[in-house]
This record gives sequence, structure tokens and C-alpha cells, in this order.
Amino acid sequence: MAVPVYRVVAQTDGGGAPLPPSNFGFMSAFKTSLLVAPSARALPPGGIGYIAGDAPDGLVTFNGAPAVRVLDLFDRASNALVASTVSGVDGSYLFTGLAMDRVYDVRARGLDTHENDVIASQIRPVVTAMRISGTFGPAAFATTYLSAVTINGGSGVYTNPRVTAGSLPPGISLSVAGPFLSASGSPTEQGSSTLTVAVDSSDGQTVFTTQTIVVGADTFAANVTSLLHFDGADASTVFTDQVGRVWASSGAAKISTAKSVFGGASGFFDGASYISTPSVAALNLVGVDFAIECRIYPTAFSSTTNTIIDKDGVSGATYPSYALGINPNGTLRFIIGSGNSTAGFQAFNSTLAVALGGWYHVAVSREGNALRLFVNGALDSATTITANMIDGGKPVLIGYETGQPAASYFNGYMDELRVTKGAARYTSSFIPPTIAY
Repeated sequence: MAVPVYRVVAQTDGGGAPLPPSNFGFMSAFKTSLLVAPSARALPPGGIGYIAGDAPDGLVTFNGAPAVRVLDLFDRASNALVASTVSGVDGSYLFTGLAMDRVYDVRARGLDTHENDVIASQIRPVVTAMRISGTFGPAAFATTYLSAVTINGGSGVYTNPRVTAGSLPPGISLSVAGPFLSASGSPTEQGSSTLTVAVDSSDGQTVFTTQTIVVGADTFAANVTSLLHFDGADASTVFTDQVGRVWASSGAAKISTAKSVFGGASGFFDGASYISTPSVAALNLVGVDFAIECRIYPTAFSSTTNTIIDKDGVSGATYPSYALGINPNGTLRFIIGSGNSTAGFQAFNSTLAVALGGWYHVAVSREGNALRLFVNGALDSATTITANMIDGGKPVLIGYETGQPAASYFNGYMDELRVTKGAARYTSSFIPPTIAY
């Protein structure tokens, strides 16, 4: 929706009568000036109003033709100089950010001493017209999406975002926070959606914007190196990886239909079982950005870290290449280390804790040398990598860390475990996906 840059503002003299066009044409017989004491030059509080000069009667003219001149805006009550500007070649001008409860004087002054100043007195601003700037970005199927455009003008208090034509992609919703109109969620269908959105301002204005949101495949689909939905028949020991990895069950690890987030089933680990897959280059995360994420439903905490996923494990004094788990107090713990060597490791913990008997989305990401932990999409903690991360060539385990005591087994259910190599995927807080990956 087109929004004009300027609007005609009624200029008045001290008695409220409209000023004739010549009053802004530098035709007065005597040079006039507003005397401004240095102490009075503090700016009054800003606001949402504006004063503008526009055709036909508000332009700055000289001998009837539009003119480029200096415009000074004064707060009438305090005589403070609020702002100065220069009229355009068409004679128009604009002052914005003005308080609606104040009255102003505008002085037009010439560029040399041979022209007289002209003053328009007791002008009240009008409200700045609302407008929306920007476009929503593209989205990816089944991936957290957040895109925002900026609202300007009006009262500055915006409400009631709504679709007046077309429709949002399924899984996406609208919200307003401050000057931002946001579209967010996890798209459940691919395709292109064109829609018109309306937003209200508390001063009675409504602005419209037409947007197109294109939902494509997962942006990082090519970077996914392991993906387990943990779907299947109850008590099955077949763990299907969408990328084709083969996972072997050890102990009582199995598919369970007792709990699930998506798909009607999840992986069940009884505190004495795990699944494993051989070491491959795709699961070697040394020196690259990555993201590891999973839905967990813990049923018990032990006296040491309960392992969600581990690469290389420990043997004597050696350390894993990477391991994500839960501390005895419910906080998350992520380790990077020297993979099957004694060179050392680095660990950091979340501040938020997960509780027993509920589903949580947990994630860790690496972007450059930055490591971040997330709980239910909220960025919880971050640190800088200082340890030397090495791949030890040993298997990847889900539910246990090789070489650790029995207390390090995971107790509970897991769903939707995904490893992304070559992309951090999450670098700030996000909304966890609302459908299966």
C-alpha cells in the first residue's frame, strides 16, 4: 500500500486563521527573527507527529517559485530550537518525531542577508502515517522459521496483526512486538503463499502489507549426517536412520509406543542399554560447524552424566571427541575432547535443567569457535572452544558413553535425533520444530 511521504499541514497565524501562500514566499516587508537564548536550545521530548510543507500552499517559495531555503522549527512554549532542515528543490520540507501535545513555530530564512525571514506560528503536528518496511524471508520445511519486517509511524503501539487476503503457510503464525511484525513457526508444507497482512495502531490507523513466503526443503538437508525418528513397531530393535546409517541395539534398547513426540513411537533406553553405529567421516565433527539435537523424556537421573550421544567414548585416561548428556541435577553437559587420546577435553553446562517425566528439545551447536547449548529452543549458555577436538575413529553411541560406569547410561525416551555437519543451524533462540524432521 503506497504511503505519501508528505501531507498538507494547515499553517495558521496567531489567531488561528490560515496563512496565505505569500507568508512562506519571503514577501514580508521587514526582516524578522526569533531570539533564542543558548539555555533554551534543549530539545523537547520527541513523539509521533510531523510538520510538513507540501503543495499547493505549504511550499517554500520566492517570487512565487519553489525555493531551497533553511527551515528552523521552534517549540513555542520554551522557544527552544527543535530542529533545522533545508527545503527541497520543489519547496517541500518535513520535520518528524514531534510531540503531539506541543505547538511549534516554523521560521524560513534566506541564504543571504537580502532576504527576509518568514515565520508561521502556532502549528500543531499531525500523526506520522503508518508504513511497513521489508519483506519476509524464505522458510524451510519442518525447520524453525522467524522473519520480521519493521513498522513505522502511527502511535508506536501496534496490535492485531491479521491476514486479510490469502493465507499463511501451515505452521506459521503472526505476532507483533514493539516495531516488528513477525512470522514464525515450523512450516508443515512446502510451497509459496502470498497474503495481505493488516496491523493496527492505537491512534486508529491501520496499515497493510502484501508479503510472499516461500517454503522450500530443509535448508541444511544436504548437511544431515544422521536422523532417527525412532518410529516403528512396539518393542522393535530396528532403529532406522533416514541417512542410511546402521544402528545396532545393545541391551534392552528398543522402539516404544508408550511415549512419543511425533510418529507414535520413540526410542526407549532402560538405563542399561544403548545403540551404536561405526565411525564414519560423516560423523567426524572435528573442525566444522555442526548441530546435534534431540527430544528427550528422562525418567531417572543417576550419580553421573546420563549420556544422550557420544563419539569415541573413554578408555582409561582418554576422552571422547564429543558427548552430550544430562548431569545429575538435570542440567545439560557437552564435552569436546581429544578422541581416544589423553590430550584433554573441555566441558560446559547449561543453566536450565530438564525435569523427569516431560519432553524437552535439547540442542548443541558449533559456529566457528563458539559453542551454544539450547533448551526448548532458548539459548541457554555459550562458550568459546579452547580444547583440541580430535576424532578417535571409534563408534558413535546413543544412550551410553563407552568406558564410563553403568551410571552414565540414559534412562528414558528419545525422539527425533538429528546430527547436522557443516552448518551450526542454531545460533540464537528459536522455536523447536512442531513436526517431525
